[in-house]
Amino acid sequence: MPCLLLGIEWPGCLISRTCITMSEDIMGKKTGLAFGAGKAGYLPLRKSLAERAYDILEEAIITLGLAPGSIVSEQELSELTGIGRTPTREAIQRLSRDRLIQVLPKRGLMVSPLDLVGQLNLLELRREVEGLVCRSAARRATLDQRVRFSSIAVDFRSCIVSNDQINFARLDKEFGELCLEAAQNEYAEAAMRPILGLARRSWHYHQRRGASMSEMALLHAVLADRIVSGDEDLADAALTNLLDYVERYAKSTLNVPLSRKRPIAQNDAQQVPT
Repeated sequence: MPCLLLGIEWPGCLISRTCITMSEDIMGKKTGLAFGAGKAGYLPLRKSLAERAYDILEEAIITLGLAPGSIVSEQELSELTGIGRTPTREAIQRLSRDRLIQVLPKRGLMVSPLDLVGQLNLLELRREVEGLVCRSAARRATLDQRVRFSSIAVDFRSCIVSNDQINFARLDKEFGELCLEAAQNEYAEAAMRPILGLARRSWHYHQRRGASMSEMALLHAVLADRIVSGDEDLADAALTNLLDYVERYAKSTLNVPLSRKRPIAQNDAQQVPT
């Protein structure tokens, strides 16, 4: 089914049930919730309009429903969110800071292309800073946060059984947010927050090329369990296993004939096999 916003056929697109259906789900028109599909992912409708617009657009970009390198307008994105121009504009500004959207003077907006070489540099940063975040979360998480980590671990394992890729994407986002919250380090959070979306989108690209969502969900579940245990070394080792898995796919992608400086744009991404 084509993406209603771009009017293109996207094989295997996680938003293939249409961007409008996805936005209705996040807005709570069908679920009665602001965001999330798993038990751990449920959030009450207390987010601002700009935050809801951000959730809708970020998910469409992360899961490749909005094609990397595609040109879109503020009006089109506003129609996708179904919220309005002002909240959507605020969401776009935030997505620009997160490097998921590029503002092109006199041309509109471009969904940032996928930079395959940049993924390896991103992984170097993640190993250092995300390692600190996970170790700190294992040490500092409150009892309530550990309960939430435990619930998320259960939901990750449920994704393995259901093969629910949309729920996995949402759980992945919630897990990252909870790690930052539990780590209680504002400087580590400031370093990590702008790259979380890029990291998650890279994973969805690799998933289209054969990476296993089930394996990734299990690695996340184990990491969540290790944080619950409070053992910093085990949490660090679990994160290393997860990032090693991602790095293997990032490096295998670079083995195809490709200029090391040319990012993946819309036409390339559409040819990714399902």
